[in-house]
Amino acid sequence: YELWSIADQVRDYHKKFPGAEISFSLGSNSSVIKDLALGKLDLAVLCSFGVELNPGLVSKVISTEPCMLMISAGHPLARQESINVRDLKGLPIVVNRAQDNLSSASQIAGMYFNMGLGNNKRIYADDFYSLTLIIRSGLGISMVPRSMSKWGLDGVVLRQIHGFHAKARTQIVYSDGCQ
Repeated sequence: YELWSIADQVRDYHKKFPGAEISFSLGSNSSVIKDLALGKLDLAVLCSFGVELNPGLVSKVISTEPCMLMISAGHPLARQESINVRDLKGLPIVVNRAQDNLSSASQIAGMYFNMGLGNNKRIYADDFYSLTLIIRSGLGISMVPRSMSKWGLDGVVLRQIHGFHAKARTQIVYSDGCQ
């Protein structure tokens, strides 16, 4: 599944149940998982590393896709279709604060460390849109799922990194009583 497929499913659900109230909210992984456990949400779609679920919650992976480098379209490296990781040393890495659980944060840090980028400066963004604006401004780089290339984000490009094969997982999370 990609984001567009999920949107199609929401549209189909709305057609079947036109009186159903559908609302969307954006939050950090831990706040969304907490709201699911409290019954404030029925379903969540998360794309992250190392999601830690509360008891009574179930997750199903709905897609797995390669991670790619997001870089400003104006950066000289953006002209290349594939980038060598050694060319990224010293470039600040933009990290989304929404990946706020310890397991996720440590896996992301480990990914950059294993790429040889453990000493690169970090810039923290509160959400994906802030992350994108920082990168568009040429202030840093980040790893994102390949499907984001279809989001029509002006001023940034996604590029492969030689020899880098990490995968992003998108999963749905819900109460085990909703199966």
